[in-house]
Amino acid sequence: MGDKMKGEFFALLAALCWGLCPIIEKKALELTDSSTAIFIKSLMDFIIISLIFASTGKIMTMKIDYRVLIYLTLVSLIAGITGQYFFYKGLSMSSPSKVVVISSIYPFVTIMLSTLILGKMPSVKVWIGAILIFIGVSLVVE
Repeated sequence: MGDKMKGEFFALLAALCWGLCPIIEKKALELTDSSTAIFIKSLMDFIIISLIFASTGKIMTMKIDYRVLIYLTLVSLIAGITGQYFFYKGLSMSSPSKVVVISSIYPFVTIMLSTLILGKMPSVKVWIGAILIFIGVSLVVE
């Protein structure tokens, strides 16, 4: 299997994981509020990844460029905390199927911002995909 195919396979596995999680998160949000859920999820993420890094010895050889720390701190603030909070609030108030489809508009946001910030002009196929995302979301929103 080539690298491209492996990359697509891992993307599919990620989609399966991310497709399952909103169902579990909805059940958790029936028992707690969004802020507490984010705290517990983040704490468990930290504990689990720390155990993995400690058990492999990678934590001792890790070198972190300060720019990586800045970029990933921004990602944590934007997606890990703020985006996750909004996602959990949506899940607590609506069905997982609707919330997931509506939040799936993020590829369009990425396309627009990568064009504006990174100067990466998407192909026609990518734009068609973005339009199809909007059509899909419009079918779900009432």
